[in-house]
Amino acid sequence: MKRGEKQKIALVEKWERSSLSIRKFCESEDISQASFYKWKRLKKEKVSSFSQFHTLEVDWPSGQEEKVTQGEIEIHFPNGVKIFMPSDSSMERLTDIIHSC
Repeated sequence: MKRGEKQKIALVEKWERSSLSIRKFCESEDISQASFYKWKRLKKEKVSSFSQFHTLEVDWPSGQEEKVTQGEIEIHFPNGVKIFMPSDSSMERLTDIIHSC
């Protein structure tokens, strides 16, 4: 079965949440350990490239820095892409959205 990059990374993350050894996990998912190690490397490379982001500008309404509990988060990328999401979204969801852009 041919898997896409997102599926491979999702399987690595599934293993990370499990208490299984890589061998047992690969057996249960019917994948080779060699492939799995390649996918782990792929995930590490993606995380490494993602961690190269350094600048974040936050534009808070005046006097509201600690009071914002609902509304939307807006993220504007230099290439013109804009992301809008509820302010109570999880960091995991935000990370997934950014990775999909």
